[in-house]
Amino acid sequence: MISTILADNAGPFTGPGTQSHVFGDEKSCVVIDPGPALEAHYQHIMAATQGRHIDAILLTHRHGDHAEMAPFLAERLGVPILAYPINPDQAWRAAPSRFHDQLAHHSIKQDDKISVGNFVLQVHHTPGHCFDHVAFEWCGEGKVFVGDTVMGWSSTAIIQPEGSMEEYRGSMRKLYRLHANLLIPTHGDPIKKPQERLEILMKHRQKRELEIFDMLDDKPQSLADLRLRIYPNLPENLYGGAETSIMSHLLDMKERELACLEESSAKRGAANQPDPNIWEIF
Repeated sequence: MISTILADNAGPFTGPGTQSHVFGDEKSCVVIDPGPALEAHYQHIMAATQGRHIDAILLTHRHGDHAEMAPFLAERLGVPILAYPINPDQAWRAAPSRFHDQLAHHSIKQDDKISVGNFVLQVHHTPGHCFDHVAFEWCGEGKVFVGDTVMGWSSTAIIQPEGSMEEYRGSMRKLYRLHANLLIPTHGDPIKKPQERLEILMKHRQKRELEIFDMLDDKPQSLADLRLRIYPNLPENLYGGAETSIMSHLLDMKERELACLEESSAKRGAANQPDPNIWEIF
């Protein structure tokens, strides 16, 4: 049994809003991604539990629109929070304002099984959007809670250093191999044709990389130049999101020796700044 509760936090990066999920049988349940700390959202989540015992809070990842309510809910209900760990080797990738390792009372890992009444969820580590991201597969039912790895209304944001295009591609392949019959995102409608949607998203990333490569093959360009060519009619308030998306491709291409900073730009020490970075192909 799955109940979906939409939070009142619609926006350019959350789409219609964060969707929390209450999952379980007739006696017990878990809350997956409790979402923003809004009183009305809390009340709606509690109503969706229908008086059942709440075993735990599960996080697909620690971004605030998914996890802000988690510590409040855990304390009020006296239940644990389960999330993928932030280990010391990866801590440098965590944005302090959005990641809090104290949000996890219990760490989960790839292939862990979580019993929820008569049902079982299996953990799949799906980094890419961020390194601590997981999906939860409802074993035997072909349904997967995918968090932000796959969204029902847009492609996901991949922002360095917490995100990685290489990890994202690996996670998409992992989800594809599950042959699910339904993907349940935290933003947007359920995806009833998972293989088709995953193929579309993977082809979109490939197409974007080829676009960037062709533009750099034409001439060296800055991040802003690329954004203007790829998103010519974009509202100004979305410039930052667009440029971080392009940068994730550029950094991935740099790792694979397909693109690099123009030598004169690199000498200025501007490697982590959007301007005056000038990128070119190797």
